[in-house]
Amino acid sequence: MEGQDNPARVLSLDELAAALAVHRNTATAMIQEGQIRAVKAGRTWKIPLEALEEFLAGRDNPAKEEGDRQS
Repeated sequence: MEGQDNPARVLSLDELAAALAVHRNTATAMIQEGQIRAVKAGRTWKIPLEALEEFLAGRDNPAKEEGDRQS
């Protein structure tokens, strides 16, 4: 997306799927389950780049996962 005049910095569904190395359907399911924030504009999903960053930060932090307790 570099070089585009896009101050909001949003990803398409295909870009999200590529960034996560998952199938497009998996990315859609993650959005619908609320794992990643997104907005549906017409028939397309718009995913803020910060939503992807938040998801990845949570994924990299095992203390945030359910059932994990620190002593």
